[in-house]
Amino acid sequence: MNLQSAPANGSSNDLSSRLHSLINKAPVMLFMKGSPEEPRCGFSRQIVSILRSNNAKFETFDILQDEVVRQGSFEF
Repeated sequence: MNLQSAPANGSSNDLSSRLHSLINKAPVMLFMKGSPEEPRCGFSRQIVSILRSNNAKFETFDILQDEVVRQGSFEF
């Protein structure tokens, strides 16, 4: 499942809460470029392949769709 985000406005506490919510949605949350069906980089493609080959339960978040989450994930 690919989770899309609503635009984020507000404080770093809001971002922290949002990131916590995202990472708690599945046993593994993959912050990737693109989607599992259409990865936008080789690293994302490889990670999706590894997770699928190990039958891992995971969800994804396309960091290219949300710059706030993208930048915040580096600091988180």
